Amino acid sequence: CGDEVDRYVPVSVERGWTSKRDFVGYYNPLSKTFDKSNRRVYEALHQLDTEKRNGVCKFPYILLLDEANLSPMEYYWSDFMNICDDLSSNSFINLGEGNLFTIPETLHFVATINNDHTTEVLSPRLVDRAFIITLPSDFGGEFGSKFDWQEIKCIGWNSLKEAFIPNEKDIV
Repeated sequence: CGDEVDRYVPVSVERGWTSKRDFVGYYNPLSKTFDKSNRRVYEALHQLDTEKRNGVCKFPYILLLDEANLSPMEYYWSDFMNICDDLSSNSFINLGEGNLFTIPETLHFVATINNDHTTEVLSPRLVDRAFIITLPSDFGGEFGSKFDWQEIKCIGWNSLKEAFIPNEKDIV
């Protein structure tokens, strides 16, 4: 894992997002261009589409949705949620007018959420599709001071796949 390869995009979710237009962008029929809400997310989807079409799906790509439930995830993330139900070789997201991107299994989302009066409640539909890790409220304090940040190692795609993607034979 060198500095020359960046396969991580942090996205700061904003209150009021209602669709993928807010998250990625939309095709503007008046200007006949794609208006990107987040250029890095759009470029990540474009890169992943190119990799999938060329059969180069070796490296994980992580999109971090920071403060993901400031807006209802079912609104702005719904197309990706549908792909979670049935990821296949034909999984794609349509952003309008020729902006059709295939989604490989190497794309993964990580979301940070808070559970207080300033955030949206997570629906059962969303919770059923996610691995949820609850951290203690003092997570940053004691843990952060004792952790040796030099020990961080890159995790290969096969290791992530084994941990998070079940084999077809394991699905009941």
